[in-house]
Amino acid sequence: MSSELLKLGSKLVLDCRLERKIKFKDIVELVNPDKIIISRLHQRAKEFAKPNSLSSKYGLGRFPIHSDFAKYTIPPRYILLSAGKARLTETLIYDPSELFKVFTKQYLERCLFLVGVSCPHYVRILTYSTGKPLFRYNKDIMTPANNEAKVVSQWIEREMPVAFRIDWSYYRTALINNWELWHARNVCNYNQGSALVRLAMWSEVNDLDSRELLQ
Repeated sequence: MSSELLKLGSKLVLDCRLERKIKFKDIVELVNPDKIIISRLHQRAKEFAKPNSLSSKYGLGRFPIHSDFAKYTIPPRYILLSAGKARLTETLIYDPSELFKVFTKQYLERCLFLVGVSCPHYVRILTYSTGKPLFRYNKDIMTPANNEAKVVSQWIEREMPVAFRIDWSYYRTALINNWELWHARNVCNYNQGSALVRLAMWSEVNDLDSRELLQ
């Protein structure tokens, strides 16, 4: 995989639709995941959406900033998205390291949230796994449980800048570091367009960790 395909350091890898320099299976082999969950992400109006999905709540509107599988003790490290056909709806990328410009590391580590799913439990917005930072956020399932979490959550919703826009009419594949980037879907202008294939991949060590990257 050439370094010219790398954006935002090792956090985001993109493949241009026209050039197709890398194959879907090559990225999976590079990550060398221990576990994979595969799903298809459709854009649906509320009346056509599956119950308890983001589409059932937001329809064709903009999805909120989130990381995938935020309720898991250890979320998947990488999310691989692929659009087989050109797709008008953008995926918006956010870099949670922006939080360090406003809050200290110690303040962020104190941010406690209650995940109100089938088995309620507490999570923190910033933890570490194998010595690497792990940011998680999803306002739909994470309720602030202390003042620090409330303040940070409000800043995210009001101030977090977009770091990159994935235009699926130009890009075909995106590998997102789910521990160090968050994302959202922009507004859809049509219903039931082409779906994204998503691979959630759990991986502790892979070639991306030691690769010389373009910034």
